[in-house]
Amino acid sequence: MRIALVNPRKEGVLTRFDQVEPVGLLSLCVILRQRGHEVSVHDFNLPILDGEPLDRGLDGALREAEVVGVSVVGTPQVASTVEVLRRTRELAPRAFAIARD
Repeated sequence: MRIALVNPRKEGVLTRFDQVEPVGLLSLCVILRQRGHEVSVHDFNLPILDGEPLDRGLDGALREAEVVGVSVVGTPQVASTVEVLRRTRELAPRAFAIARD
């Protein structure tokens, strides 16, 4: 099964404590891969050299995904979670989408 796991962008005033690795998604990724699934992880909170969020490849991953899992830690991620789910419906209308804290 093709699975895309997404950590949406956090909006608002962020501190250095807000920029942490999505350990839950990464752990889930390892378990799913061990069970033979094809998994991609997309973290919108990792800055790249030009200061833009790292989101390259998300549209392609969404188009191919059968399942999309979105991690929502709190209010700062609600708006971008809605956007990820909207894009999922546009690009992969048959995909099963899960948004969970």
